[in-house]
Amino acid sequence: MNSRGVLPEFWEVFPSPGFVFKFSKLGIPTGDKDDAAKLFINVCHCNDLPPPLEDLTEDELATRIDSGDYTFRIPLTIGALEEVVDNKGKMSKKIDILVNSTFYEHRLASKNDKFYRHYLCMVMCDAIKDKHDIQLDPTNAITLVNRVKVGMIEPQRIIKKPQAGTKVKEVSEKAESSVVVELDASDTLKPDENEAIEDKTPGCFTIRWLGDKLELKLKVPEEITSEECLTLRLKSDRLQLLVRNSHSLFDFRFPVLIDPSVARSHFDVSKRVVVVSSRCLLP
Repeated sequence: MNSRGVLPEFWEVFPSPGFVFKFSKLGIPTGDKDDAAKLFINVCHCNDLPPPLEDLTEDELATRIDSGDYTFRIPLTIGALEEVVDNKGKMSKKIDILVNSTFYEHRLASKNDKFYRHYLCMVMCDAIKDKHDIQLDPTNAITLVNRVKVGMIEPQRIIKKPQAGTKVKEVSEKAESSVVVELDASDTLKPDENEAIEDKTPGCFTIRWLGDKLELKLKVPEEITSEECLTLRLKSDRLQLLVRNSHSLFDFRFPVLIDPSVARSHFDVSKRVVVVSSRCLLP
């Protein structure tokens, strides 16, 4: 419950197990005589979390890190610190973490994905320090062989962090009088010569992130010939694009929080593309 006495909203997710990191001799109290407990990290995945904004190869990510660029982010959640019995019957601790399933399959599922697993471990250790005040050294992590989980993986609730929703209705091609939220040229990112979403299949979308700006392009079906029937709803963590306020064309959550109060949008009728831009609420 927050300071206003209002219960927060949650997404309930059902994780799938992936693999396990183990850390030893942490000095975490367990009730045993030896408090040098082991900590197991169940790396799990689900479709309810967004993937990273970019799908970088190991070489591309390594190049960025070598240049001092650490802006690549992996959306994840950190579960509760729980007790678990290890294979020797001793009490230990475990934490479940969640990442996006598509990202997991592409970059973490294989035992050969050692670079990405180590990068995830670094990000994870920082997040665990912030949430549980447990200091972990990523270089001490051991990946368990032939184990996909330790203990039980329970459904998790992921707290939503919406601000008041902003409803934006596209009503005409004429920018000067058509949209409730105008999209100025200064609010868009520079064109990407390799991007041509107008040629893609309806239902596709692209996300571009530069500095503190996020831009999305959403390809709508050909049968949508009038912007009058489109309604865009934005919250800080979620986008919905509706047809006639009922049928959902797009409904997904952002990998970062945005500021809906400064969002801008327009509908390009000729290309059947809805463009949305906003400022990111960077930590």
